Amino acid sequence: MTKNNFRNFLIAAGLIVCVPVNAAMVTINLDRSNVGTFLPDGLIYATVTLADGADAMAGHDVTFTVDVVTDTDPTTPTLTPGSNFGIQKFTFNDINNLVTSFVGLSSIGWGTESNRNGDGFGLFDYRLKATGSSRVDPLVFGVLAAGATISDFISLSTGGRSSPFAAHIAGFTDVDSGTGVVNSAWFGVVPIPAAVWLFVSGLGLLGFLGRRHRQAATA
Repeated sequence: MTKNNFRNFLIAAGLIVCVPVNAAMVTINLDRSNVGTFLPDGLIYATVTLADGADAMAGHDVTFTVDVVTDTDPTTPTLTPGSNFGIQKFTFNDINNLVTSFVGLSSIGWGTESNRNGDGFGLFDYRLKATGSSRVDPLVFGVLAAGATISDFISLSTGGRSSPFAAHIAGFTDVDSGTGVVNSAWFGVVPIPAAVWLFVSGLGLLGFLGRRHRQAATA
């Protein structure tokens, strides 16, 4: 498979990837909801982008950007913003327990919890959440985690519909055409595309070798 064909395969599988020297970036589509009756599987409701190395924001070892896809394109019906629209919670895993602190959460009124559920998408190492009504779109934050690469944060939750990430989005217009009200939901990706595992496996090996090299240099 040529380099260009491999890149096209990744994009077709729902993975957008850029891998320059000493840096990596990946975007994963959240295309499943926990209210499938009203928000069917297969539409892109939000994206999660991770960047490390030179692609991460200044002061971050890894940068996370969670972005809601709204219905600005009438041919792609997703979420229509209503009152106080935005991301209210976000969950992810830290495979090797590398995170020592978070950057950019306190300034937007967000806090962190450990070992919490993303409703319908299983148990995660971290759940970040807004305090009060401080929903945001996009959600951008960083982690301090020496030696980490993005592969350290792409791991399936346990239980539920296992997903590497889940986001709770609230304040969109009611999608229940009946008597109920559905204006918030959790979103994840199930199953995770095989191309993601292929890409993450390669990054994981590079990250492991990099850590071994740094440990040997400081020994």
